[in-house]
Parts: sequence; structure tokens; C-alpha cells
Amino acid sequence: MAAIIFNTLTLKTKNIFYSVILCCPAILVSATEYNRNLVDSHAWFIAGPTLETTQQLNQYRAQYQSIDITATKNPVGEIELNLMVSPSGSNDGPPTDINTHSPGIAITYQSSQAISLQAREGNRQGDGCIHGGSHPHVGLAASPLAFSTVKILWKEFTFNSDIHVQHLNIHNLCKFNFVIYNPLPGANIKIKSLILLQKNLHTANTNISTQLNANITPLQAVETR
Repeated sequence: MAAIIFNTLTLKTKNIFYSVILCCPAILVSATEYNRNLVDSHAWFIAGPTLETTQQLNQYRAQYQSIDITATKNPVGEIELNLMVSPSGSNDGPPTDINTHSPGIAITYQSSQAISLQAREGNRQGDGCIHGGSHPHVGLAASPLAFSTVKILWKEFTFNSDIHVQHLNIHNLCKFNFVIYNPLPGANIKIKSLILLQKNLHTANTNISTQLNANITPLQAVETR
């Protein structure tokens, strides 16, 4: 189970004291969450022109331990597939504090089009995930014929601000967004695994990283827009 850290702020209004609990800034990821397949353990959410609803997506995920979504015949806009880093019953919640010993993530996916993978940060207050946070990103190349497994280092998630290139703050991480811009009719995304990697982890899940290390290829930059 992940542990939540709370701070208490006392406010005084008209001689009445109020205690306000602030979630700050994040849920700490327990050791057992690393090297664990988040496709199996977490609810996923979708938005955009897809044949599947979020409920159908998760029913399929629970049965087949895989994500599989397809664009409609006349898609308009973009397809967005979301995963909260810490388990959540909704597409929002407190951000997550990733251990500094984690080098990044590994993903096994298949996609008919290139994907922009965004790592959505929480807001500056550290208490929410929907609005206010930046979204450093990387590009995943299309892999229409077979599943590909890539390892992505946290430092590879970047975005350009008005001043300079900024990197992901892993201590205020909310969710991963898999985005297909301008999807073609019938565009398809399949995801078998998304794993938070951890160095020198001694848990029952270490066999997953051992298996991955034999098959992982470095991330190759790809233009997604």
C-alpha cells in the first residue's frame, strides 16, 4: 500500500480555528509497486474518438491483462489514454513521489501510429493532477506489426518552456498520457505492460525486470505531431 503524507494548516477566521488537511506533495510509492505491471494493477481511462468506453477498456484489461483500443471510423480530435501512477478510481488524485533510485519506465506496446507519451506533473500546490501541471513528453514510434518494448529514462521526458528545456519532476508525478494526434480511422493501440523500474530492488517482482532486460531496446526519438 502507498503511504500518504499529510500536513495540517490551521486557519483563523472571526476567532474560529479551522484545521485544513493538505495533501503534500505526493503519495510515496512503496517498494512493491516497482517492477510491477501497471496494466494488471491499475484502472486506465480513455478520452476521444474510440470504439471502447473506459468501462469496456477495463473489463478487457481485467480479463486479458492487456490494453486494446481502436479509433472510430471518422475520428475527430485526438485519442488520449490515461494511467494514474498511483491507483485511483478516477482520472485525478494526489501526485506520486517516485524514488530517486528509479531510472525510468519500461513499456511493451503496439500502435498503428506514433504516440506522444506525456508524463503529467501535479500542480504547483502539490495537491491535484487535472490542471496546473506541466507535461514533459517523449515520442514513441509507430509499431503496427509487432509489440515493441522500450525503456524510457525519466530524464528523457522534457518540454520547452519560454526560458529553457525543462525536465520531469519525478517527485510530483500524476499520470501517463498516451496521445495519438489526428488518428486515422481504425487506429489501434495495444499495451501489454508499463513498469516502474527500480535499481537494486529486492522483492518478488524482480524477475520481471530480469526478463525485460533481455528484450529492452533504447528509446528512439520520434516526431509525433
